[in-house]
Amino acid sequence: MKIIVKISALLLLFCISAALNAQKYYFHQIESGASYGFTVPHRKSLNYIIQNRFAAGSIAYSLKTDGSEPWHHEWRFPEVGVVYMMTGLSNINVFGFAQSVYGFFGVPVYETDKVMLKYRIGTGVAYLSDKFESRTNYYNIAIGTHINVHYHFSFVCDLKPWDFPLYLSTGIHFNHFSNAAFKKPNLGLNLISFNTSIKYMISEFEYSLPKKILPFMNSEYYMTIYYGVGSRQNSTYENINYIVHSLVADLSYKINYKRSFGIGTNLLFDPSLKTAIGIENYKGTHELFRLGFHLSSDIFLTENLVCIFQIGSYAYNKFKDNKKVLIYNRIGIRYIINDYFVANFMIRSHTSVADFAELGFGYRIKI
Repeated sequence: MKIIVKISALLLLFCISAALNAQKYYFHQIESGASYGFTVPHRKSLNYIIQNRFAAGSIAYSLKTDGSEPWHHEWRFPEVGVVYMMTGLSNINVFGFAQSVYGFFGVPVYETDKVMLKYRIGTGVAYLSDKFESRTNYYNIAIGTHINVHYHFSFVCDLKPWDFPLYLSTGIHFNHFSNAAFKKPNLGLNLISFNTSIKYMISEFEYSLPKKILPFMNSEYYMTIYYGVGSRQNSTYENINYIVHSLVADLSYKINYKRSFGIGTNLLFDPSLKTAIGIENYKGTHELFRLGFHLSSDIFLTENLVCIFQIGSYAYNKFKDNKKVLIYNRIGIRYIINDYFVANFMIRSHTSVADFAELGFGYRIKI
């Protein structure tokens, strides 16, 4: 359990790192909101225990970027912040309620002095009051841990009806809770809600929309090599956590401040495969390895904070789970510490089923 807490906390710090650097920001925002919505089952097996609507409340602090960095212009002067949220989970007797803290990155789609349409993406750590217990809460087949990772996406409209910097906001929010297969069960919970909020901007200067200037940079190639470690369970009944190791090498081509594309390979050592293959069919340690190749697309939220999306397949794999071709996905976030070192948090999955969460550190060079 300690590793999932540390990984989720690090993930939260990654998302708000742009707000905590040394540069000076002029525009600080305080926001308070309320939501009302419903839970969407992640699996059909959850349908019978999803009963009621839920309500949620939140408090947020954010910084509105001012154009002083190239990535401000690439993302149309985004906002970066952190949210505390408390919410019900549509069946308080089974799921209880959730408290979470997550960092977010808000990108304007359309902005004037009076109206802003934007989307927000965020992630962090959540505490769910109720989890699966074989004796006392066996109906909760969705979540097996109190501590979970929280993912957020929303589409929001800000209105500024007055001359002073008070904004009224409304939008649609999507929130997902899961423990990334750290402990079974891990079916996850999806929440969709309608949100209203009020926001106040604190600044010694009056905010006006900066002029967007698209920055130019020469295309660059990077080689990144990193080691990752994670933990997973095979089943609720086995109740054993296996430590999974991976070694990854990626070659990427950065085309601008915002995006890069690449290819890579992943060597994986997964002791849990011994149980999955079956003792009667297991022939040796070599069957616990998997070798995969993937394509990647990286999105740079800031110069140091990167979202990673990878899709690949295996060249060597002794356990295929009754599938001839097994496709894997790796989605996560990277923090570029300096010119050479990086830290990653990744979640590996096969189709929509989470495999394990992975914390990694590595070396990155320009070539």
